[in-house]
Amino acid sequence: KYPDLGIGTSKRNQPDEFMRRGLGLALDPITELLIRQFDKLNK
Repeated sequence: KYPDLGIGTSKRNQPDEFMRRGLGLALDPITELLIRQFDKLNK
């Protein structure tokens, strides 16, 4: 259905660049939550 992830403005970008940017945006909140949970476990 989306062979090259040509969705909106990402059509000109390589698929891996499109995915890497999305992962980079999602990584900060995920990392923050993980660190918070590890802190709770170590108390």
